[in-house]
Amino acid sequence: MPSSAARSPSAGSAATIITLPYGRVLVRVRLAKRGRFAFLALGLVGAFGLGTAPASASVLDIGDSLTVGSEPTLKQIVPGIQIDAQVGRSSATGLSLLQSEYGGQSVVVFDLGTNDDPSATRQFLAELQQVRRIIGNACLVLSTINRPPYHGVSFAGLNRVIENFALRDGNAQVVPWQLYTRIHPEVVYSDGVHVTPYGYESAPTSSQRRSAPAVAGW
Repeated sequence: MPSSAARSPSAGSAATIITLPYGRVLVRVRLAKRGRFAFLALGLVGAFGLGTAPASASVLDIGDSLTVGSEPTLKQIVPGIQIDAQVGRSSATGLSLLQSEYGGQSVVVFDLGTNDDPSATRQFLAELQQVRRIIGNACLVLSTINRPPYHGVSFAGLNRVIENFALRDGNAQVVPWQLYTRIHPEVVYSDGVHVTPYGYESAPTSSQRRSAPAVAGW
């Protein structure tokens, strides 16, 4: 489905309004802050819905270097979040860690795939299916991949796996990171992968700090 984006007309505002496909409808989303963290937070909000989450809600985040950069802010906004992130991590390695670290958390962020072979779509799908078997009915948050072709192979195939898996899964949220980098290419370096300091910009406002517990029991 088509998507569109426009800067908020408010003077001095950093807000971005985007239209995203969600199921069979288009949803307009206003991002009050820039960067990768804003979109990951959007995925977590979707995981809990717009109401108040149970007090026992908890989050486990397994990721790579992109998660490493988000970790300080995530820990500010999501007290008690468990993060295991490492530079260069593949989804296969993350899956092994998930098997040992999952302890019944309400939400699992499996933010991997950037370091995978983009031609290995069947393996990636099998890994996501195994993630679901491990976490049972917990909500799963995934992120689309933004990376130039590797050895001539596009990452579009892995992104289709992510989107189709979430569509069929019924309890998964997809953070459209690739879309956001196309709207705001300045958030990544020239390698098209790693996030700039500007891209990680995510200082929370007081209102966002107040709303975090209501969104997630986080």
